[in-house]
Amino acid sequence: MLSIYACMGQSRCFRPTVSGVLSPLKERTFIIGPRANRHERFSVNRTGFRLYSSDDQAPSQTNSVSRIVYEDDPKIHVKLFTKEGCTLCDKVKEVLEGVRQEQPHTLEAVDITDKDKLEYWSKYKYDIPVLLLNDKYWTKHRLTAQQAMEGLNACRTGQFLFPAPGEPNAGAMEHRLIERKKSDA
Repeated sequence: MLSIYACMGQSRCFRPTVSGVLSPLKERTFIIGPRANRHERFSVNRTGFRLYSSDDQAPSQTNSVSRIVYEDDPKIHVKLFTKEGCTLCDKVKEVLEGVRQEQPHTLEAVDITDKDKLEYWSKYKYDIPVLLLNDKYWTKHRLTAQQAMEGLNACRTGQFLFPAPGEPNAGAMEHRLIERKKSDA
């Protein structure tokens, strides 16, 4: 569950804590994060949003979904960047499992919220599911059976040589936004 608390210049702003007690917030602060424990802070100034993260870590999670889902053909390796409860990721996994007999491949689920996967959290936190085919960016968000067949076949025949355009990188996007706001100020 994601909680959003906003304070936009009122004299006193509060957010509920885990115990239910209200704790004060500084003016012009957004706190965004899972429940009331870990959170990212976004401060607002006159020129707009200035983004920064208080600890730039993936949310803590107890149930990692990182694992080899199945291993049919080690020459064609699909990495599915996901996290627990991602329904779009489940649909992509179903599509890949559906073409598994015609286009054998290995499917590995990589949980971006694992503590040792901070680089993937930084890149893909807004765009899961993200798929890599033999460690090259393939696609994000949705995948049809037709697209899966075409991509896996291209990999099998040696035609999938370069990463597809449009690989997400949330960390770089946030950095550019911060730099743009600094230059506008």
